[in-house]
Amino acid sequence: MNFKTAVIAAAAAIVMVGTAASATTTYKATSHYENGSPEHSVWFGWGPQGASGSKSNHFLFENTVGGENPYGSFTVKGNTASLTGTVRNAALQGFDLKVDLVEVADPGTYKTVPGANPATWKFYDFVSATLMSKTPGIASFFLEMRGPGLKAQFGVGANDKDANLLGFSSWFTAYELDCKSDQCQRYDGDINIVLEPGGGSGVVPLPASLVMLPAALGMLGAVGGFARRRKS
Repeated sequence: MNFKTAVIAAAAAIVMVGTAASATTTYKATSHYENGSPEHSVWFGWGPQGASGSKSNHFLFENTVGGENPYGSFTVKGNTASLTGTVRNAALQGFDLKVDLVEVADPGTYKTVPGANPATWKFYDFVSATLMSKTPGIASFFLEMRGPGLKAQFGVGANDKDANLLGFSSWFTAYELDCKSDQCQRYDGDINIVLEPGGGSGVVPLPASLVMLPAALGMLGAVGGFARRRKS
């Protein structure tokens, strides 16, 4: 490899590191579990008008109808993320959940469980968030983040329930969409989910940028050594 070729190869490797760092990663999202059973993906105040059945205000990805996926999708790309999926309660009344997020600085206020380490987490604010009704007689809602200082949190233990699992949680107030009366519905709620990278065990994968970085640095070192030898 001549000097010019080595420089080009090293530069290309560094560009690949930067590209890998902003690559898209998609996780399978499921409800957090309590006592061996899925508890909820979205908890929704006291239940929307018209809700019925056991735990009518607990909505799960796992409560599917027809060809719906029994899990949601959490996607991270650079400093943005999104959460999508269909959630239903025990009576199969449901919503299409869509949350778009942008990364923010560490807010310094968290909800944690023993053993979780917020220093390893990412934090997000809502860009837009909706629960669009799939059931006649139940309204659709737009969501705003709530809680003093709290932001959406993502990382191992960040779902506020499972200290050893990769998760996500956020807290919101839901406002009835397009409501123009003085009887508009408003509910507090939260999202608490477990995330599995590539369908795995919930362990955070090593970023591709870190995997490629030693090779890039090694190539740069080789280039530097080659240049010194030419000068001597």
